[in-house]
Amino acid sequence: MSTPDFKLYLITDRKMFTSGCSLYSAVEDTLNAGAKFLQLREKDLPTRQLLDMAYWMTELTKEYGAKLLINDRVDIALAAGADGEPIGIKTFIKVKSGVSIPVLAVGGIKLNNVNKVMAAGADGIALISAIFTAEKIKETTEEFLKLL
Repeated sequence: MSTPDFKLYLITDRKMFTSGCSLYSAVEDTLNAGAKFLQLREKDLPTRQLLDMAYWMTELTKEYGAKLLINDRVDIALAAGADGEPIGIKTFIKVKSGVSIPVLAVGGIKLNNVNKVMAAGADGIALISAIFTAEKIKETTEEFLKLL
């Protein structure tokens, strides 16, 4: 079994956008640029709204050959046919110490420090603001992918 390409792992935050359409457009831009992993992380959404978003993102990620993970909601991941659900950092640390799987760096990663993160041994990176606040989302995604 081959190791998935976790080099760029994008995390959603709809509050960074003025409308749901803007978030969906941004997600599609990143997938179009070559991102292969998306985490739906909208913790404060009611179940029905989160499930609707998960259905849409499952279809979109499949269209681009990407994987969708759902944050903290196994029920939503199963219902929407997503590819999995990430675990919290404490559990991740415990699991990682006993297995040989890819390690993703999360938090504070920007274009100017991604090389240091990768040099430290990360298998990939997880991003929110570095992509979704960029003026040119597609181009910024492509820049990250080049550095990775």
